[in-house]
Amino acid sequence: MEPGTRLRPARWSTAFRRTSRAKLGAIVAAVIVVLVVAGFVIARARQEPDRPAQLPSPSFVVLSDFRFVPGSVGVEKGASVTMTLRNIAGRVHNLSLEGPAALRLDNDVGAMKSLGVAFVAPAEPGKYTFYCKYHRDRGMRGTLVVA
Repeated sequence: MEPGTRLRPARWSTAFRRTSRAKLGAIVAAVIVVLVVAGFVIARARQEPDRPAQLPSPSFVVLSDFRFVPGSVGVEKGASVTMTLRNIAGRVHNLSLEGPAALRLDNDVGAMKSLGVAFVAPAEPGKYTFYCKYHRDRGMRGTLVVA
């Protein structure tokens, strides 16, 4: 035996190498799958960055801690819109809408409560801001997109 070499069983060494290669292969395959999926998600987000969520009627808008979900809502011009506001926060929130006089909304929703709201979308396409009058300064606002 040459100086500096270690003795190890041949079977253990071969089995260890096979197992290590299999584990490494599985890790590499998993990383590739994650990267491919992430690439598709990012590409789709870049294609439709400002596309609002289309509201079927009836629909739901959730009011949580200082935000609306969804933050951008799309409706057809002149459509009758019915939605339920669900406040899942521990404080009162509000849905106020700026727009034509016939469209102005101002609805308080108590903590952990729901409220039904109905209105007719404007006849003219455009973007209208909705917000919580109590937390507007904290960024609680969204957009109604009329197409």
